Amino acid sequence: MKREELEEFIRNGEGSGVEFKLDEVRPEAIAKTVVAMANRQGGFIFLGVDDRGEIKGLTKKEPEEWVMEICRRLVSPSLIPAYYEIPVKGLKVGVIKVPLGIDKPYCVQKKDRKTYYVRAGSTNREATREELRRLYQASGVLHYDTCGILTSFPDDLDYSRLHRYFLESRGTELAGLDKEETLRILVNTGILSEEEENRVCTVGGILLFGREPARILPSAGAIFAAFDGTRITDNILDRKQAEQTLPENVENISRMVRTNLPVPAKIEGLHRKNLYLIPEEVVREAVVNAFIHRDYTISGAKVMIFLFSDRLEVKSPGRPPNTMTVEKMKAMISMPRNPMLLQFMYDYHYIERLGRGIPMIFEEMRKLNVEPEIRIEEEETILSLPLVKRDE
Repeated sequence: MKREELEEFIRNGEGSGVEFKLDEVRPEAIAKTVVAMANRQGGFIFLGVDDRGEIKGLTKKEPEEWVMEICRRLVSPSLIPAYYEIPVKGLKVGVIKVPLGIDKPYCVQKKDRKTYYVRAGSTNREATREELRRLYQASGVLHYDTCGILTSFPDDLDYSRLHRYFLESRGTELAGLDKEETLRILVNTGILSEEEENRVCTVGGILLFGREPARILPSAGAIFAAFDGTRITDNILDRKQAEQTLPENVENISRMVRTNLPVPAKIEGLHRKNLYLIPEEVVREAVVNAFIHRDYTISGAKVMIFLFSDRLEVKSPGRPPNTMTVEKMKAMISMPRNPMLLQFMYDYHYIERLGRGIPMIFEEMRKLNVEPEIRIEEEETILSLPLVKRDE
């Protein structure tokens, strides 16, 4: 980092990836910020700068050694940030570069107490139970789709759908089995879970085979909206919700998109109007990806599919897991957040090849001379597909 870049950071003030600290603070304050940033997307701590952005300079004789000792002693799992110093106006500012943590969740460990922190804007706060669960999921330690829902029961499943799936996809006939044997198979395949001596449905089980998935998991479905313009504030032409099983939601949402895509107008005089389209297989793959890879620990959030006059936006709750990046997605590197959902949707033939979805979307759209875009905004992953202008 150059001096000019440092000064630009300071002018912009503190934020989710930037914090100012004087080196007179308690070691726990540094550890707390390192942990919170590592649990998010990393960031910078500028030592020798006060809360107002005024450069006061370093006062400690060995600030780097002090920082490294804090991280070794108080941060768990072990995480060693980069450290360097930049001279500014005759003073020195210490730069602690906190990396994106690959062993989430990180905590401040003091004696036998572990405290997990997350970054909320420019502040650090203790992680809630839901946020901690999300951090474990991001690390790959926990797959939320196989977690049991304690308020559910085996009867919340649609057994006619289960019978069809096992017969068609696994060659197993459930109809001739007794109840106990059927339940055992459902536990072994992750559709049910044994929790506190009770059998309950897993998140994936409800999403795939639930009678009323939205009743058990309110965030399970999706919202579709078509707008008469390019902004979310423009008039809504159509709005629907999809609150059934995951395969049904994929079909329903794909159909809603096809129904609302503009179609060729009739010839008027000697002129023909333009047609805007997106390949059907691209729409379907985008919708499937949004459901399979979303973060189901984010309660109350649904998949959102917005059709504007110039693009289709598919919004999936949650950032990519762990160290997954947009470039890795394009390069067919797969890091499934919900492996159970992925396997069952593969069995249902909604997925042809693991890790192929995003590369296929980019490949097909580029054939039409347009470039899709993937954006990560706060706790949401957005795939934007331009509508392709074609002459009839």
